Amino acid sequence: MYTRYKVIYYCDFCHKYRLSKRAMQIHESHCTLNPSRICRMWGCVDGSCPICLFSKARLSGKMPEGDLQAEIKKWYQVKEIEGQVNESSRISDTLSK
Repeated sequence: MYTRYKVIYYCDFCHKYRLSKRAMQIHESHCTLNPSRICRMWGCVDGSCPICLFSKARLSGKMPEGDLQAEIKKWYQVKEIEGQVNESSRISDTLSK
């Protein structure tokens, strides 16, 4: 018989956990409950993307209604029409994160 002790890292904001310190540091920097979070959405510069709005709602204590995935898709469609993002760069950028 043996025992094993593991160090578990918890998010200071949402209390999720990871077994790797680096993985938790990355999570905390993008956690939607972190007031000074770094947005991961491609093309988001002014905090008006659906994830930033979702984060602001979570921080205020009010969960937004509606389908977040549909809002993200619509946001990207508008950005594609405006020429700020195209499908290939969006996919490659998402995969590299």
